[in-house]
Amino acid sequence: MWEHAVGFRQVARLLLVCAGLWLPGSAARAGFIAMETRAEAEFRDGQVVLRVTTTNRGDEPAFHVRFEALHPDEPKSSDSFERLEVGASAEHTFRWEASEGRYRQRVIPVLTHYTDANYYALSALSQSVVTFGEHPMTTLAARVDPIEANPRGLLRVRLRSIDDTPHHVRLRVVTPSELGVRPRSAGADVPASGEVLAEFDLENFSGLPGSVYGVTVILSEERADGIVESVVPASVNLIAPLPSRTARVGIVAAVVMATLVLVGWQLGAFRRLRRG
Repeated sequence: MWEHAVGFRQVARLLLVCAGLWLPGSAARAGFIAMETRAEAEFRDGQVVLRVTTTNRGDEPAFHVRFEALHPDEPKSSDSFERLEVGASAEHTFRWEASEGRYRQRVIPVLTHYTDANYYALSALSQSVVTFGEHPMTTLAARVDPIEANPRGLLRVRLRSIDDTPHHVRLRVVTPSELGVRPRSAGADVPASGEVLAEFDLENFSGLPGSVYGVTVILSEERADGIVESVVPASVNLIAPLPSRTARVGIVAAVVMATLVLVGWQLGAFRRLRRG
């Protein structure tokens, strides 16, 4: 009788395993790495000085941590930190010679590259803003619609003039390494009144389904006193693909067949035990 009971436990276990393969969200919780990066830029002694600090807010170590400062004219990268424990921080300082008189305000995105213990490559995006002189007045309002990618999505930027004058702006989209965007940049003419929409195609290259990734839209406008750049932050929610109807029917059929076979085998074994 003990063998009979064990057999039915095996059936129940098989059903649970099959259900775990079919139902979303049934996987066991795994460890995670969450890199919190802060980037602060300032104009000092004719140079742009960018200080970057990152802290591992996850529950497992990060490996091969490296900063990449995406300065449009001269991108730079830091040395790699071999291992960053939970709660530990790393920092680096970048420097550039400033462009005299060309920019009033500039945006420098920063990518934090790292891997997990299995060498799976990940990244986190942050940004800094450096102002030369007084802060320029805001003349545009911008917002990004909620974005979902599975594995593709659409980034929609809505622009509106707030000073009742028309504007011509350039939009540049910066994404973490896991995501791609087309086009990388585009122009937009914003009327004195009303709203204009700019659209970009996003694609998930290697992001983990169920994760949220930061994206930065940089607005650039050339004014009489210099070029002014500003940041419009956005986030992309990566949706896990749902099994197709055909795949679900196949899984259900396989579970039913396996259950019938095992139950039949157990009933035959039970009859043999009674006869013995």
